[in-house]
Amino acid sequence: MAVPDELMEILRCIECHSQLDQRDAELVCRECGLHFPVEGDIPVMLPESSYRPEGP
Repeated sequence: MAVPDELMEILRCIECHSQLDQRDAELVCRECGLHFPVEGDIPVMLPESSYRPEGP
C-alpha cells in the first residue's frame, strides 16, 4: 500500500495543514501527529477517520 509521490506532495493535514509522512497503512502529520488511514492506496482524510495515539 503506497500513496503515489505526486499525491503525497499535495496532501496536507486537515487540522494544521502540515505535510504528511507515510507509515505502513497510515499517513501521519509531521507537526501535530494526527493519523489518517490508507485503504487500498487511497488516503481517508476525513475528521471522523483520523486519530492521535494516546500515551507517550
